[in-house]
Amino acid sequence: MRALPVPLLYIGTVLIWGTAWFGITLQLGTVPILVSVAWRFLAAACVLFGILWISGGRLVLPRRLWLRCVGIGVINFSVSYYLFYHATIYLPSGVVSIVYCLVIPLNLVSGLLVQKAAITPRAIAAAVIGIAGLVLVFWEDVSQLENSTGAAIGIGLALGATLVSSLSQALWVVARSQGVPLLTGLAWAMLSGAALTFAVAIALGLPLAPEASARYLGSFVFLVVFSSVLANIWYYQLLERIGLGAAAYGSLIYPVIALALSTMLEDYHWTPAAVAGVTLVLVGNALVLLKR
Repeated sequence: MRALPVPLLYIGTVLIWGTAWFGITLQLGTVPILVSVAWRFLAAACVLFGILWISGGRLVLPRRLWLRCVGIGVINFSVSYYLFYHATIYLPSGVVSIVYCLVIPLNLVSGLLVQKAAITPRAIAAAVIGIAGLVLVFWEDVSQLENSTGAAIGIGLALGATLVSSLSQALWVVARSQGVPLLTGLAWAMLSGAALTFAVAIALGLPLAPEASARYLGSFVFLVVFSSVLANIWYYQLLERIGLGAAAYGSLIYPVIALALSTMLEDYHWTPAAVAGVTLVLVGNALVLLKR
């Protein structure tokens, strides 16, 4: 597979994942979120296996490498999603976005351990500036956060999801260095994540039938093809080409793009704090990426 230039990989990834929230909102309704996630990654795995079969790619892995992909899929495409979605029960989505930005320092440490990438003062400054900017963007949510058991549970769930997400990315880099093909590894990882999510849904007694409406199925196709298949391929290429730490800075941009889309579709009104925050987020990203 011919890789795109790094700027296109980065821009494409943040644009897709920044708009994915709208597709997710279109799926809210009669189908439990957990079930939608399970169907989404099952379909994405089928797409990847189909691409491999048509192109003559590798479908089978040695048992040791296959087990690594299964482990990555379980924690990244099942556990992390489960924790994040449950965190939003207790916290506003803006606060969850801020907590997830802790993936940046976690990935910087992982990059040091796994990729021998130095943690530079520039990288630290970029993380601090970017996270501070995102706090300003969602200051209204932060200021209304109550000191309660529910908030503590939500923060704990979001932190757990962030830690699991960072761990899975580091494990993926290791797996790739051991010879796991990109599409093959992603296909098995997504299939494993879908299997566990279906198992949890069944254990909870959730209905498994998807919704047959055009709204649900249209958003489902977008989330499968673009958000799950294409964006993950691009992001995992970024992990290898610019490193765990630098790739994670996109987490600052996703919610900003979501707000920009909300401005057009839902009449979101920008506050001076939000404008200042977006400026800081862009400065933080520029510090990391423009030197490349």
